[in-house]
Amino acid sequence: MKRGEFRTVSGGTEFTGKPRPALIVTDDFYSRSSSVVVCPLTTLPVNTPVLRIEVLPDTVNGLRRRSYIQIDKLGAVPVWKFGDRIGQLESSLMIEVDLALAAYLGLTK
Repeated sequence: MKRGEFRTVSGGTEFTGKPRPALIVTDDFYSRSSSVVVCPLTTLPVNTPVLRIEVLPDTVNGLRRRSYIQIDKLGAVPVWKFGDRIGQLESSLMIEVDLALAAYLGLTK
């Protein structure tokens, strides 16, 4: 598993309980860890652009529907609860995710 990948996950935190795509945000340095930190995706739009980053489906990310990365639903999931690789987030949106996570976690002060 690599940072920036979309993978199917289920049975993790409350927000990854049902099977859904999630974005891996753990650094690749920790890829052999027993758990991985993710931001789950949703298809429900919410008017909070800093906390929901829109991703349009394409052949690279492998998503089937317009989705939103849920920055505020960050959670650690055991690696055995991951399913198949769906695709990869484009680098410009990964930068947007990084900035949103830094702000949400108070790392920009």
